[in-house]
Amino acid sequence: MEHARLTSSDAIGLLLDQEKAYDRVHPSYLCQVLNRFGFPPQIVHSLSTLFFNTGLRLNINGFLSPPALQRRGLRQGDPISPILFNLAFEPLLRRILTRKNYTFFSSI
Repeated sequence: MEHARLTSSDAIGLLLDQEKAYDRVHPSYLCQVLNRFGFPPQIVHSLSTLFFNTGLRLNINGFLSPPALQRRGLRQGDPISPILFNLAFEPLLRRILTRKNYTFFSSI
């Protein structure tokens, strides 16, 4: 930003709030991304079945809640969730990084 100010250049700052990021992954979007990355249809179907439209129950002080369907979101603590989240986020990163008219600066 300082460089843009000093050179009278245009600048865009991008700050991403990743709060509840795993909860916001939509199943149809994730399946589209996996398909575009060339994952076999069987793997995409298996992951979709494993993560979405599955029944879950909460244990609150020893009492189980009624069953509910998980319709979106990746499960916290599941070893594959970070990988799936990174795959879901990758198209945005690629789009930003492939723009020819963007100049990137880092303070590192």
